[in-house]
Amino acid sequence: MFVFGVLLVAIIAFFLLIIALSAVMYNRVIKKRNKAEDEETALFGLYGRKYESMHPLVELLRENIDPKDPIFAEIVHIKQLISSAESLILKENADITASKVIERLFKKLQQLDSPNIHSRLEKAKNELLEIEDKIKTEKEGYNRAVSAYNSTISSFPFMVIASIFNFTKKPLSNNKVSLLI
Repeated sequence: MFVFGVLLVAIIAFFLLIIALSAVMYNRVIKKRNKAEDEETALFGLYGRKYESMHPLVELLRENIDPKDPIFAEIVHIKQLISSAESLILKENADITASKVIERLFKKLQQLDSPNIHSRLEKAKNELLEIEDKIKTEKEGYNRAVSAYNSTISSFPFMVIASIFNFTKKPLSNNKVSLLI
């Protein structure tokens, strides 16, 4: 009877140890996933900020170009793309489209001959380049966080926890700088 009691305690202790280790592994995976999601949220915010920084350029256009110019429709299209994109891949595709339109905006505005326009254009260019640098830095941070998370859920014994709780790999960001002004 004594041996049975000791064996029962040992089995219970073993299962408690397994549960405790599983909880620790689960928490580690959650922390890495949350870090990746925080980086993604920051990146999404910068994409939105980049779009918002187009407003001074749009105002310059409105003051100097026919409102029926097709570029205005493209700007509306960009706003829809950026606001509706819910995944990183869609946001990056919207950003590439936005960058192409921004480049065309700059070309149109540079053709106008006014010192006031050129100083405002230079200011907008500097702001956009600063945001682009922040996007590049944030993409690097995002990719580091995602790589750590993906690596964790792919290694034993974390892959067991990942499969039980349906953790899936996250996509890496495209690290290309998209604005060429």
